[in-house]
Amino acid sequence: MDLVVSMTSMILEEAALRGRPTLSILPRSVESDLLPSVALGVTPCVTRREEIDSYFSSRAWEAAPADADRAFPAKSAERTVSVLVAILRGSPTRGPFEAG
Repeated sequence: MDLVVSMTSMILEEAALRGRPTLSILPRSVESDLLPSVALGVTPCVTRREEIDSYFSSRAWEAAPADADRAFPAKSAERTVSVLVAILRGSPTRGPFEAG
């Protein structure tokens, strides 16, 4: 199985959203909040050479594929569009997570 490796990029984010295995290699751990998939724990992040070696040696991405569904709710784009359409029409809106 392929692995998408990057620092912080939209390609890495899109791969995580599609459920592909991803790895972010960053020079400093404080940068881990720069990419939502890393901040939410979907994309593993390593910052030291030893971590990189260990990650590749273990082939961890094959055992645990990315779980984007737990971090990014399904149909979030549709809910966002429906709220924006309602706002543009001047209709009362409910929050995207409120019932009916």
